[in-house]
Amino acid sequence: MLFLRLTFIFLIMSCLAHGQGENTAIDPKMLSQVNLQVDTAIAWYKKGKIRLDQANCELVEHARIALPDTSGFFSVKIISYKGILRDSYIKMYALGKMALQDYSEKKFSAASRYWTEALELSVRNEFSYDELHDVRVALNNLYFLLGDFEKIMVVSSDGLHAAEKIRDKERMAHFNNVLGCILLKLNNLQGAKNYFEQELALGKKMNDQKIIGHALLNLVDFFQSVKDYYSAVQSAQNAMKAYRSLNDKTIEERMAFCNYKISQSYKLWGKDKEAIIYSTRVMNAIPGIKGVNMYDRAGYTINAAELLIRTGNFTNAFNQLYDGLAIAKAAGHREYTRDAYEQMAKAYRLSGHFDSAFVYQQKFYDLRDSLANENNARAVLQAESNLQLEKQKRSQDLAIANQKMWRNIIIAVAILAFLILAFFYYRYRLKQKNYYQQQLMRQQNELFNAVSVAQEQERKRIAQDLHDSLGSVLSAARLKLGALKDTYPGIEARDHLISSMQLIDEASSELRNISHNIMPATLSKLGLVPALRNLAETISSMGMLQVNFIHYGLTERLNEQLELSMYRIILELINNTVKHSGADQLTIQIIGHPDHINLSVEDNGHGFDFSHEMEAKKGIGLANIMSRVDYLKGEINVDSHPGSGTSVIIDLPWQHT
Repeated sequence: MLFLRLTFIFLIMSCLAHGQGENTAIDPKMLSQVNLQVDTAIAWYKKGKIRLDQANCELVEHARIALPDTSGFFSVKIISYKGILRDSYIKMYALGKMALQDYSEKKFSAASRYWTEALELSVRNEFSYDELHDVRVALNNLYFLLGDFEKIMVVSSDGLHAAEKIRDKERMAHFNNVLGCILLKLNNLQGAKNYFEQELALGKKMNDQKIIGHALLNLVDFFQSVKDYYSAVQSAQNAMKAYRSLNDKTIEERMAFCNYKISQSYKLWGKDKEAIIYSTRVMNAIPGIKGVNMYDRAGYTINAAELLIRTGNFTNAFNQLYDGLAIAKAAGHREYTRDAYEQMAKAYRLSGHFDSAFVYQQKFYDLRDSLANENNARAVLQAESNLQLEKQKRSQDLAIANQKMWRNIIIAVAILAFLILAFFYYRYRLKQKNYYQQQLMRQQNELFNAVSVAQEQERKRIAQDLHDSLGSVLSAARLKLGALKDTYPGIEARDHLISSMQLIDEASSELRNISHNIMPATLSKLGLVPALRNLAETISSMGMLQVNFIHYGLTERLNEQLELSMYRIILELINNTVKHSGADQLTIQIIGHPDHINLSVEDNGHGFDFSHEMEAKKGIGLANIMSRVDYLKGEINVDSHPGSGTSVIIDLPWQHT
C-alpha cells in the first residue's frame, strides 16, 4: 500500500514538473549560444588554453572552466556529460541566463520562474556546484527583493542540507548567513545567533577571513537586537581586523561598512560623540570607494543625518536626509525609506517647521503601518512555514544522522577488519619467528652436541694414548734406570740415576693426573656417582675447599653422554667456586626423581650479581653450562647475590638419559 502511495505521489510530481517545463518557453537562440559556449570551453580546456578556476569553492569537484571573455563558466564535470545529462545542463544554464535578463529589467516574478526550473534541473541531475553557488543564491536575492522570507527559508534550508551532505563549507557558511539574517528579521534572536555562530565556526575552520568578517558583522546585528552594545562594537572591530588581512579590492568598502556598524552601535548605546566620529569616517570615505551598493549608501546617509539632528545641525541633516531618501526610494528599500521619513519629521519638528513635520510624520505612519501589516501577514505565514521547516529539518537531521551512523559503521567495520588482519598477520609472524627460533635452537643444540661428543671422544683418545703409550715408555725408562743403578760404582753416578728415576716418577704421576682430568678413568669405568665421590675426596684432601657429595635415587648408571655432560657441568661449577667465590664449603647433591634428575651445587662464598653478569655477557664457563643444560632440554636456576653465596639448581628430564 505504501509503495502504491509513493508511486502515485511520484507520478503526480513528475506530471507537475513536466507541465511546468512545458509552460517555460526557452529561447532556441539562447540554447544554441550556451551550447556553443560549452563546446568552446571544453575545446580550449583540452588544448590547454584555459585552466580550471577554483576561486569560488575549495572542493575539487567544484572547479570551473571559465571563458576568457567571462561570457560563461561551467562545471568541470561538463567534460564528462553526455546525451540527456549534457542537454539538461545546457538547458539549466540557458534558463539562468534568461532569468538574468528578466532580473536586469526588474521582472522579478518571471526571473524567479526561470530560476526555479533551473533549480529543479540542478537538483534532479546533481549539478551541485551550479545549484549551491548560483541558482539558490539567485533565487534568494529575488525572494528578498519580493519580500518573500518564507521561500528564502525553504531555499536556504534545502541548500544548507545539500551543502552539508557534500561538505561544501563555503556554501554551508553562506546559507547559515542567510538563515540567520532572516530569523533576525523575524525576531527569532536565539535561532539567528545559532546560525551566525555556525557561520563563524566554518570560517575559522577554513581560515577564510572574509567569511569570518561577515559572520562577525551578522553578530553585530544580533548584539544590537539584545542591546549588548559593547559586544556589538567589539564584534565590528574584530570584523575590521579580519577584513584587513584580505588585502584585496573590497577592503575599503568593507572598512566603511564596519565603521558604519560601529557608529550605529554607539548611537544606540547613547554615545553620540563616538558615533559621530565613525560616521564621519564613513561619509568621508564613500566618494573614493567603488562598489558601494545603494542599500548601504542609503543606510550610511540616513545614519549620518540622524546624528546631525542630535547635534542640532539641521541644514546638513536635511541635505543628508534628502540624499538618503532618494537613494532608498531608488533602491526600493522600504525600511530605509521609512527611517528617512521618521528623521525628516523629527528634523522639521525640532527646527520649528511643523507643517512639513506633519506631512513627513504622516508618511512615516503610513509606511510603518503598511510594513507592520505585511509583517503580521508574514508572521502568520511564517508560523505555518516554521512547522514545515521543522519537519523538514527533522527529516534532514535524521538523514544526516543515518549518513553519519552508516559512515561510522563502515569505519568501525574497516577498523575491525584491519585489526583482525593485523592480529592474524602478527600471529603468523610470531609463529614463523617461533618456528625459526626453534629450528635455530635445534641446529645449535645439534652443533653443540656434535662438538661436545667430538671433544669427549678426542679427550678419551688423548687420555688413552697418554696412559698407554707415553705411560708405558716412562715405566720402561724407569726400569732401565733402576737396573743401571746397581752397576755404576760411583756414588755421584748413583745419585744422578736416582734423581732421574724420581723425575720419571713425577712425570708419570703428572701424566696420570692429566689423563684423569681429560677423561677420568673412574667415570668411564664405574660411572658418575663414583667419579664425583672420588673428585670430592681429592679436592677436600687438598685442604682449601671442603666438598660434600650427596646422592639419592641413582641406582643404575646413566648413558655415557649424559654422565659426561653432568660431570663437566659440576666440574665447571667447582672451578668457578675455586676461582671466584672464596668459599670453603661446597655441597654437590644429585637426586633421582620419578620424572627428572635434580642436580644442585651450593657454596658459602661471597656470591655475585647474576643478572649483571648475563647482561654483560661475561663468564664463558656459565655460558657453557647453560648451553649444555639447553641441549639436555633441562632447566637451570641460579640464585646468587653479593654476600649471600651461590646456589645452582638444574633439572634434567629422564627421557634424555
